[in-house]
Amino acid sequence: MIEEQKEPVAWYLLMYELIDAQDGIESLLRDMREDKEFSEIEFRIHMAHIYGHLNRAWNGRNATDQQWQADRMPDEWNSFPTDSDLPQTF
Repeated sequence: MIEEQKEPVAWYLLMYELIDAQDGIESLLRDMREDKEFSEIEFRIHMAHIYGHLNRAWNGRNATDQQWQADRMPDEWNSFPTDSDLPQTF
């Protein structure tokens, strides 16, 4: 796991991804409550945005400052994690 003191840039960018995912969830909830015509397509767009941020946070959780640079971020970081030992159901 990234340590703020050792990799401050990576730590900041990890926090950014998590905060943006949180903002995305709040936006999704607000839109679902307020938009009476909220559609499946809009739901999918919101979820893709949220998953993107969560995937980058998970896949980059052990990265260095250099690896978190935008021009070096591996494409795989956008992919759904394959190394998660999280339960598939809750």
